[in-house]
Amino acid sequence: MAFKTAPMVALGCKYSRIYHLNNCATVFVTQNEDLRRNHYHYLPECVRNYFLFIAQKCREIMVQLGVTQLVDLIGCTDFLRKSEGMTTQQNKLDLSLFLVTAHPYLGQSLYCTENRNSPLVRGFMNNRLNKQVIPYVDTK
Repeated sequence: MAFKTAPMVALGCKYSRIYHLNNCATVFVTQNEDLRRNHYHYLPECVRNYFLFIAQKCREIMVQLGVTQLVDLIGCTDFLRKSEGMTTQQNKLDLSLFLVTAHPYLGQSLYCTENRNSPLVRGFMNNRLNKQVIPYVDTK
């Protein structure tokens, strides 16, 4: 099950069986009271409990691995192992490149260390349009 689907299942969403078809009706369910009443049978606390369970399980695994912070696992492949494939096609896969430990470029990090990425779009056209429209909005 996909990680993003699990909270919906925790809420008891009946649509979870069709997420992989890109037919998620969430946008309708969250805005339509009838759909919410008919398809969400659980409380938000169920989702909270689900994520608390995931966090606790991660902590337990990290203790077993001797890791104190989640960021210490980013790019670390020491704990991965290759399993034998169950089919001929799987046995042909060369996964060795995935098992190489990542090393950051000089002065870089393996993960995002900034509070917020700078926006790629500066909104120049939007600002220009706003300047043209504001006088008309102000005068109604």
